[in-house]
Amino acid sequence: MSTNKQGIVHGASEGGVLGEHPDPPPFKFLVGPSTTTELNTLRVPLVPILCWKVEDIRFAFDSSFVTGNPDNSPDQLTNPSDPTSDPTARPFSKEKGDIRDELQMLAEQISILREKYGTNPGCPLSVFGHADPVGPAVNPDGYNKALSDRRATAIYALLISGTPAGATAAAQLWQGIATQEGWATKQQAQVQKMQQVTGLPAGTSMGTLISNYLPKLLPPEFVALKLGPKDFLAQGNGSGGKGDYQGCSSFNPLIIFSQANEDKFAPGANDQNQTVYDERNLANAPNRRVMVLVFPKGSKVDPNKWPCPSAQGMQTYADYSACTKRFWSNGQARRSTRLPDDDRKYAKTQDTFGCRFYDRLMRDSPGYRELVSLRIRLLDDRVIDGEDETFDGLSYRLEVGEMESEGVAEKGIIEQLIPKGVTTGKLTLVKKPENGDPVDLWVLNLVIADSLADSTQIAGAQVRLNNLGLYASDEVTGQVDAQTGRALQRFQALYKVTDAQGNPDTGGNLGFLGTLTSQTANKLKEKYGS
Repeated sequence: MSTNKQGIVHGASEGGVLGEHPDPPPFKFLVGPSTTTELNTLRVPLVPILCWKVEDIRFAFDSSFVTGNPDNSPDQLTNPSDPTSDPTARPFSKEKGDIRDELQMLAEQISILREKYGTNPGCPLSVFGHADPVGPAVNPDGYNKALSDRRATAIYALLISGTPAGATAAAQLWQGIATQEGWATKQQAQVQKMQQVTGLPAGTSMGTLISNYLPKLLPPEFVALKLGPKDFLAQGNGSGGKGDYQGCSSFNPLIIFSQANEDKFAPGANDQNQTVYDERNLANAPNRRVMVLVFPKGSKVDPNKWPCPSAQGMQTYADYSACTKRFWSNGQARRSTRLPDDDRKYAKTQDTFGCRFYDRLMRDSPGYRELVSLRIRLLDDRVIDGEDETFDGLSYRLEVGEMESEGVAEKGIIEQLIPKGVTTGKLTLVKKPENGDPVDLWVLNLVIADSLADSTQIAGAQVRLNNLGLYASDEVTGQVDAQTGRALQRFQALYKVTDAQGNPDTGGNLGFLGTLTSQTANKLKEKYGS
């Protein structure tokens, strides 16, 4: 495990995060003298070593269906009516992204653990599903318990579907979910998606669709792991997946709306306003997730003693009484108390989870660290033709904090999620020839600003000028030094900054060349986008 007290984010993508938990602090045990019949009993706690989070974006809304993307439109792919074509060979689009991105991250880390510790038994997993607090007026917690159960079940099934036996079991679990959620009736988009991806025609049975769709969600690296029920915490011995997969309803939210936002998003009249409805669902997205925990080698539990109830998601409403038994004494208040104007976030305060058992497992999880987007555009100033020339297709390696990512800068753009608060990093641009080893072209040390600041302030201007490639400062100083002045000059000339009357500044005659005027700040905001 990581010695970093915040853990390590090993990878982050549009649809998930994978992180290594920090080492727990030294365990303290109170012991005392004992007689010949008395013993001091030491129970080592169950502590996860890795976490893998699947975000809401990988699911259909109000559903457990895991979405995937085909490479092309159906008429460009294999013809389902052609007996010689193989619809199961239909590829997925890496450009559009799907859950394979996250499964590849998980496969890499499990492979590392197996290489380090071996298998039989390996490092077991357990799956936890979560829903947002929105639900029907009657028994919303029971509704969301069932929904979170089904999402946990869907991910568990996907994880074991890489072997023939696992594929059969997984398809059966998905068919149960499909029946409960009405994929063939209420939510026909799920059927249409599976037809689109597999190439199978309308009228294909649900079982055949699912059996052909599931393999499409697995990258080869994950299939090679051959995960099965024995690779989970209860080793498949619990009824309804007890100990291996479970739902937490909306009992452990990552974000609790402020009272102001709750009023704005209140169900009822506002639900008739599609804009407000969509905004509420987007704001609630962090609460809708599935978290998979990986435990130390040899860990296992007796499902009869596992505190979480079985996944009962084949029902419309599931019993959650066993969940509330594990609540903090103020658990209901923790999951529902609202501040007047500010959202409460677990990443900041760590006091929004109602369940003390889950809170203990996740308190130091890097999977719940707040991430921000880092976007970098690579320009080649060796080519000057009046327009910016990008380095298209150049490979890169980005190291931020203890997180390392690799990729290709499509159209000169690098975009990665990084942990918020990290202030330094390193970007290595790599050329990968057709023959021979990759060559490091440039190594760039990054200074990462914590925030943009106001564009009317020097610090805000320095960040934006740097990010536009004009190199205002090696550090965000908030002072107009010679380097910042030259960057302002280049920006004003490049983007034809004007004075209050609309006159362009040519050669400094208007008296503000190289200084941060309101016109310059406005143009910075316009070109930067914020």
